[in-house]
This record gives sequence, structure tokens and C-alpha cells, in this order.
Amino acid sequence: MKDWDWDGEHEIFKRLVTEISLGSTQIHTDHKSSKWLKNCILHGNWEFASDNGDGHLTPDIVSKKYSIMIDVMRVNDQEKKKGKNATYARAAKIKPEIQRFQEQLGINVPTIINAVDTSTPTDEHHNYKRLVRNTKRVVQNHLSKIPQYKSNHPGFKTAFLIFNEANAYVDAKDYSKNSLLGHIVFPWNDKRLMENFVDSDLDWIIWYSPYTHVQITDPKDFDKSKFLSSTIGIINTSNIHLASLLTPNIKNMKSTES
Repeated sequence: MKDWDWDGEHEIFKRLVTEISLGSTQIHTDHKSSKWLKNCILHGNWEFASDNGDGHLTPDIVSKKYSIMIDVMRVNDQEKKKGKNATYARAAKIKPEIQRFQEQLGINVPTIINAVDTSTPTDEHHNYKRLVRNTKRVVQNHLSKIPQYKSNHPGFKTAFLIFNEANAYVDAKDYSKNSLLGHIVFPWNDKRLMENFVDSDLDWIIWYSPYTHVQITDPKDFDKSKFLSSTIGIINTSNIHLASLLTPNIKNMKSTES
């Protein structure tokens, strides 16, 4: 996993806005209200709760202009227990050394820390079942807070910005060391991930996956090949139809992280 030094909600949201503004990501919207939300993200005059110190009113980000509140959360496919992420631990050890090096050179740039333990198989690091389990835990925790959000901001719509730290997953019919044969299962098309939001008080989900990192090749037409560096899916929860979503074979789900 390549971990940008994004320490908080402000940094995650800022990166999201930048990617949308530059058109550097593939964006999926399922409804005209989702397209409207995308425009609001760019022009919402957003206020960040973290700027107001302790005692601020949750959730994380609010636009009074559009009466929208956004709660930011992170999900991953590595934690075996809550708060137990070996990659984060290794990155935390490396980070001070990198910061000292940057200070010596007088530079201040975004930091990428590749702290994966490559001595063990990929499935040990990136595991679809863990992504499903961790997403459910994190989402349910934040869903339980929506009544408080609505109390703090009456009449506002609510969106979850889910910072998905996993690479893309492929429902692989076949695979080798350097390639996967199958189709990508984007989070917004995955029944196991999306069923968490059915019958909730949430209005939208923003799936932000900056580490998609996959080269898509059409075996019938190599000219149609393209590289996806990141993906964003903006979904209106009233538009979730579980019967139309994918339920991939868990054993076939392979991370594109090589």
C-alpha cells in the first residue's frame, strides 16, 4: 500500500476536490442528485470541524451554502483487528526519518511511504474479506452518529466520504504473477459493501479510491486499454438496488496490488 501523508479529514477532502477539478480520476454518478453533489463538492464553501478545535459540532465537513454535511472515514483491507494495521505501524517508524531528511533538504512535499512487508504473500496484506468486515464496522459506527449530526444541523442532507485505502479488486477467473483475468468490482457495485447503507438515514455515499492503480486491457481490442489511477463513485442511497449489484465469489477476489 502506498500511503500518502494524509493525516486528517481536511487533507482527504482537499485531495478529492483536486482530483475532481483536474479530471484526473474516473467518476461514476448514479443519479442527477449525485452529479449535483459533485458540483457542490467543488463550490460548497466548506467548513471543517477540525478548524474549530475541541467542542466543535460534528460531523467533519459542512456547507451552509448547500445544507450538506459530510462525514469522512477510512476503510482498508489490512486490519485484522480494530486499530491493528502492520503497514501503518511500519510507516509510522519510517515517517520521522523521512521528515528529518526533508527538513535537511529544505523541502516540503507530499510523502509516499511504501511500508508493505513483501516477505509474505499478497493475500496476507490485501484481503477482500477484511475489506468487507472493516467497512461494515466503520460504516455502522458512523451511521449510529447520524441522529446527532441531524440534531446539530437541522434540515441538512448527509453524505459519507469513504476513503478506501485498498487497491482495486478483481473477480478473477484466472491470474498470474503479473495479470488478472476477470472484471473489476468497484465498491459501489459490490453488494456486500453497499448493503450497509440500505434503510439508513444517509443521503449519499462518496467512494473515493485513490489507490485503484490498475491497467485495464480489452483482449479483443488492445487500443481500448487504459490505466485507472483512482476512482470516485457518488451514489444516492435511495438508488441502491441490491438485486442489481454484484456478489462476487470471495475466493476469486484478488487485489491489483502486485
